[in-house]
Amino acid sequence: MSFAAIVVVGCVAAVEVAHAEPSTLYRETFTFCTDTVGKDAAEQTRWYGVVQGLPKEKVSNLKVFAYGSSDIGGSVNSTPIGLSQGYTFWFRPVYGLSVLTNEFPFDAALLKTTEAVVEYKQRLSGVDLSLAPNKTQLLFLIDNNWYISQEAVSQVRIGIWEQVSVNPATLTYGVVPLVAGVGPLTPTEYNAPLPAAGTVRAFGVFLAEVNGRVRIDNFVIKSTVPPGSSISTAVQEPNYNLCPEGSPDRTGSGGGQTPPNEDDGDTTPDQGVPDPVVPVAQPTPSYIFCPIKQQGTGRAVVVSRKARGAILRKITGSSLLDLRDRAIIAILAQRPLPLGALVNVKVGDYNTQTGVLSVSKRASAKPLKVKLRGAALSALTDYLRVSGAPSAATAPLFVSASAQGIASPITGAACFGEIRTMARIRAKKAQIVLAGVSKPKGR
Repeated sequence: MSFAAIVVVGCVAAVEVAHAEPSTLYRETFTFCTDTVGKDAAEQTRWYGVVQGLPKEKVSNLKVFAYGSSDIGGSVNSTPIGLSQGYTFWFRPVYGLSVLTNEFPFDAALLKTTEAVVEYKQRLSGVDLSLAPNKTQLLFLIDNNWYISQEAVSQVRIGIWEQVSVNPATLTYGVVPLVAGVGPLTPTEYNAPLPAAGTVRAFGVFLAEVNGRVRIDNFVIKSTVPPGSSISTAVQEPNYNLCPEGSPDRTGSGGGQTPPNEDDGDTTPDQGVPDPVVPVAQPTPSYIFCPIKQQGTGRAVVVSRKARGAILRKITGSSLLDLRDRAIIAILAQRPLPLGALVNVKVGDYNTQTGVLSVSKRASAKPLKVKLRGAALSALTDYLRVSGAPSAATAPLFVSASAQGIASPITGAACFGEIRTMARIRAKKAQIVLAGVSKPKGR
């Protein structure tokens, strides 16, 4: 599959019909075929699992799985039909996973109506660093941009199928330019609606963090279809005759197989054995660090508990930089440190199990271990969850605003000048004067 070359098979005029009964534009459903269990999902269902920044060939853990949702109905505009019952992605851990298909292009205007709805069943078994269950976000490739919804649907109870139903027109999206052949990165900010025009070239779900099994089934898109549209909404019912030729489901040899135990009604672990994790050649990231003379420099910054609260209340955004700034201010409020102590700190310098952050008060000094608590621990956890930084211990912990590239693995550390400017601006907005926010020595 190439995300850059998808042929449009039909064009639909952007017409809205108020309060009309929506038609099913797409429905991916599965019947159980013995011979397809364990096979590649892209080959069997035209659904793909792609990790951010990697081509689809790098990851082959999206497989047909023998325990799908119990809701087995007819398929619309999904091919091939009737070849599998469910599919799963297993990897530990992954940051930025897209589970998607590009088999049915359609007009983006159909997602903007009040009757538009995306439905699917999810069954996620992972939890994040705070033990909150994994969650899915809507994902659309419209023309040459990925649209990833800010709103996410969290798994409520681990190990069971749960229904998702949402109107895509009501959500806010992060926009990530298409890089041909690779999965989209996690957006750094969410501030856009879906476009009113264009072609939806691919769609599915996005998971910012994965650390367990991901299962998606019965994916449905509904909207009002204008009269005379070239979109077909004919339903093709599942049939064992659509299973592979020679399958015991068709020949009856060996008795075939009855549908497996759905395991829907209890809280026991998911059945089945996950695919073994195959080591994957990851792209070598490039990290830009600051001049060593900036590390540990500057006078200690004193942020009182009152000042900390005033500054943090003014940082209301949820972008990566907002969360970074909250973490830096909260850490400085816990213990007076020179601004340069937070320069060139790596992800591996923070122990997520003990909450201990190793910093250097001087470039050549022995690292100082700071035990984070309360607001500092919470703010840093929130920042790491969004940044995806835990995937590389050698990456800079606090990233630079200017070095972030949504289509590039290059990540730069926030240097002294940027941290100092940030602290001044954030304090000024809160009408606070911070002591110790000075220029580095020798500059």
